[in-house]
Parts: sequence; structure tokens; C-alpha cells
Amino acid sequence: MLNIKDEIQRHTEHKDDLRLVKQYERRQLKLGKRLAYLLRYGAEKEGCRVDEGWILLRDLMTVPLLSEYTENEVLGEIQTSYSYRKTPRYQWEKRPDGVYVRTA
Repeated sequence: MLNIKDEIQRHTEHKDDLRLVKQYERRQLKLGKRLAYLLRYGAEKEGCRVDEGWILLRDLMTVPLLSEYTENEVLGEIQTSYSYRKTPRYQWEKRPDGVYVRTA
């Protein structure tokens, strides 16, 4: 049988877990919106070289909008983001000089 102190502790830990999940979800949503902006029309405005829609991921990572994210986080979002029609939002390909990304 749990005493009231244990019950309060368990409830507090659950609230902390939920808060962390919400923070993560907000962070991912913000990343998705920033990627959509950059890969659709903002990359050139931000100084990235764009070749037929393809942008070198390493160059994209220099944009201040993505400064709080790692390259792995950005690539993960690119690889796992799907539209409401269940189609990939982005394309990526590995080339000899690095990974390139663009909108699908």
C-alpha cells in the first residue's frame, strides 16, 4: 500500500514526464516549420547555395534558424516527416561531398 508521500511523488514525476514530452513535441514542431521555410524558399535568403532545389545539409546547418539543432536531429526530421497524404515531405541523398536535401 502506497502512502500519501509516495503517491504525491509518483504524481509529480508523471507531471514532469508529461512536461518533457510537451517540450520535445514543441521543439520538433518548431524544427519542422523552420525546415519547411528554409527548404521551400528561405535557403537562398539565408545565404545557402541551392542547385535545382538541392541544398547541402552542411550548408543548411550554418543558418541561424537551425543553430539549436544538431545535424542528426535535422536529418532525422527530414527522413521521417510525412504529409497528411502519407507522402514524404522531403528528399535526401548522399553524394560524395555530403548529404543533400530538398522538398519532395
